[in-house]
Amino acid sequence: MNRKINQILRELAARTPGIEGVVLVSSQGKPLTSSIGIGYERALITAIVMLSLGEHIRQEFRWERVQKISVQAEEGYITLIPCYQQIFLLMRTIKAPLGFFEDDIKRAIAKLKAEFEKINSVELVLFLDNPQTRNADITKTQVDSSFIHDCQQELVEFIGPIAPIVCQHVLAQNPELSASDFVEAIANQIPDRQQAIEFQQRLLSDN
Repeated sequence: MNRKINQILRELAARTPGIEGVVLVSSQGKPLTSSIGIGYERALITAIVMLSLGEHIRQEFRWERVQKISVQAEEGYITLIPCYQQIFLLMRTIKAPLGFFEDDIKRAIAKLKAEFEKINSVELVLFLDNPQTRNADITKTQVDSSFIHDCQQELVEFIGPIAPIVCQHVLAQNPELSASDFVEAIANQIPDRQQAIEFQQRLLSDN
């Protein structure tokens, strides 16, 4: 399946003038396929930021679902589009008229959906949990995923929406940290010392 998915992404990038980078990411921002034109860490950080922003806006305005998140600059666009269940398509494109890539993207997403619908739920979970990327080993950690989520939720109160980026960066740099060392490493990223201590107390009081 991975070979076919990567083939669809390669064809989208190769046959559509103006698409400079493309990768599939999970709902946690983790790249799930080989990154084409977007480095692994850049894709990871970008996806985390955009997913966090989209979820914040969805909750703030009580929207049911965000259909697309896009950032525009003079150099082009970065766009994140839901693709299938917990899977998103992250793209980097040149600056072009609105809708210029729409038909090609829709066709690619339809092909991707068709491939994902061919597999059973177990295979889909394996795809989400075991991304075929050269940097996939950074996700190996002694810290439980639910604890990481708790850390992110608490950290948002102290440093705002960049909290998921900080947590992922700490994990990427130190994948073998214990839970207590992980919390300490994150606390070191909080500028206010008193807040850093409070953060540690919240996370470690029950451990």
